[in-house]
Amino acid sequence: MAVVRRKKLVTTKEVTKMLKVSSEVITCLRQNDGLPFVRNSKYILFSEPEVIRWRNQQLINDAKSVLNLKEYYDTIRLNRFVPYDEFKAKVREIAFLDGDSVIQYLKRQSPLKDIQNLVGDIVSEHWNSFKPRCSKCGNVIVSSLDKGLCASCKPRIKGKGLLQ
Repeated sequence: MAVVRRKKLVTTKEVTKMLKVSSEVITCLRQNDGLPFVRNSKYILFSEPEVIRWRNQQLINDAKSVLNLKEYYDTIRLNRFVPYDEFKAKVREIAFLDGDSVIQYLKRQSPLKDIQNLVGDIVSEHWNSFKPRCSKCGNVIVSSLDKGLCASCKPRIKGKGLLQ
């Protein structure tokens, strides 16, 4: 008796994580570059093993190093905001790495832009951590007169406005 193997079908969202590209790029790859897919009634699904095989073939054929991550980290002086190991772990989630080299394996992929967006998020998060926060709800306190509570959390006295 032959063993029937069921292919694990995954969604576009899961494929974006596997290929480390946006969902728009997945559509282009499916339509133009031969990314294998399965049409399941009205949904488009992907066979996980076939997508991994396709990705590995692309990595073998078209991979090129586009950035040395350590040099980039040192050049932009990101050490003031985040340690290198933590930065590298975050980059590994959005781009393929070979040691300290960022790999681009698709023409439509833009790992440099993704890394720049990540750096912006890291720096923004760092500076936002210094903003005063409401002790009750956690929202940013806008006024320098308010100490501890934001305008919506301050107690109100009927007919008198905010309690001072």
